[in-house]
Amino acid sequence: MDGRGCPQFLASLTSLSGASSHLEDLDISVAACLTAQALNITYTPIGVKGVPALERHRLGHVDHTYLRAENYAAGNPHLLSQAC
Repeated sequence: MDGRGCPQFLASLTSLSGASSHLEDLDISVAACLTAQALNITYTPIGVKGVPALERHRLGHVDHTYLRAENYAAGNPHLLSQAC
């Protein structure tokens, strides 16, 4: 992690296998996915061809692989604390 955003939250996002992510710009992809979920829209309006972190296939992968209940439960305390 490069320290942007809330690195503790990003570190809590493990893949389905339980491994930590090595995706570059994961914070951007996660922010885009969470925004799409909050706005109840598809990834089409926020997907950007040529920007790897915002390619539609990448957003779908991040959503499916990292954004799940157990990761939210592990990451929420970091978002709510003053540590970010």
